[in-house]
Amino acid sequence: MKRYAWITGGTLLVIALALGLAVILPPREILYDFVMLYSACLGIIHHTPLYDNAAIIRLTITQLNLSDKFTVFPYPYPPWYALSLCYLAFLPLRKAATAWMLLNTAMLLASTVLLTNRWKPIPRALALLATLLFIPSLGLIVVGQYSAPVLLGAALFMYATRREDAPLTALGLLLMTFKPHIGLFLLPAGFLWLLVQKTPFARRAIWMTLGGGLVLAALGFLADPAWPLTYVHSLVSYTTIPGVANRDLTASFSALLVKMALGYGSAFWATCLSVVLIAVMLALFWRFKVFANIETLVVGCALMTLLGDPYMFNYDYVLMLLPLAYLFGHAKSLFPRLLIGAAYLLPWLSLSGLGRDANIFYAVAAILLAAILLQKTRKLV
Repeated sequence: MKRYAWITGGTLLVIALALGLAVILPPREILYDFVMLYSACLGIIHHTPLYDNAAIIRLTITQLNLSDKFTVFPYPYPPWYALSLCYLAFLPLRKAATAWMLLNTAMLLASTVLLTNRWKPIPRALALLATLLFIPSLGLIVVGQYSAPVLLGAALFMYATRREDAPLTALGLLLMTFKPHIGLFLLPAGFLWLLVQKTPFARRAIWMTLGGGLVLAALGFLADPAWPLTYVHSLVSYTTIPGVANRDLTASFSALLVKMALGYGSAFWATCLSVVLIAVMLALFWRFKVFANIETLVVGCALMTLLGDPYMFNYDYVLMLLPLAYLFGHAKSLFPRLLIGAAYLLPWLSLSGLGRDANIFYAVAAILLAAILLQKTRKLV
């Protein structure tokens, strides 16, 4: 119990430091996607139903003295995400954006600490620096996006299962629920892995995960009394936004391939192609025993998400840190390390001036990592 008290205290300290530094540091001038989260947090502290988008817009206009033309997208995430961050709304908007930037940075660094816990000090320190300089990480921090809890959950799950730590394993799985479409494969794969183990540790972790899920669901009613219904409606409304519906703005592999083939974006064909890609990856990963142990299972599911999810943005490729850290840590010679380094650097080519077409370099990097993973696991066949 002492260990968990230290973890809880450390988490609260990081939050307090982020809030305190946000008050001291200059406020951010460009807010990007953070406004949607901030509006949701305002809804929490002012008891406005989270998924009543019209009410949330009116509240935000009133609280921030904005123009009547202000609008914000329907909130597309589960209620416990905004609940866990509602304290941000007690800060002014631009100060809160700085605090969220610091919290995102802390989650990225914590993920790398967990993923590299077996590394020597100097490579581990370099890995922390590489995490912050990774293009998807920079994009996530600058834009103020929401993928970091899922990355942290996956890293925590890998760390905790190796130590048969049931509470931390359950916490890792619950963090994967914060952005559901990014945890699409990670969460069920991790839960099914626990079911298959049939050990005392696995049973404890399963029950703790189910209990934690029920607690999160119950807390969701504080954010919106009808959230199981209104959340679905909000999610559907979000998917009808033009840039979302036609996949023109995404960096997903399937959407990019469809746009190259047809000359325009299509959610239907991108989804169909994603199903095919997922089926192919499942067959390959099963054939080459990628799912044989928990570490390659998590890494494989991350790669399936990166290449198979039809709704991926540049910053969502922060999940690539999972295969990058795992494969680099297990590389035995210079050549595979150079290939992994190339995969790390490829996303930088997205800044080449090719516009959104350059997003293909994110997918190419993920394909390269998948090939390295298959090469590594083929010896087990």
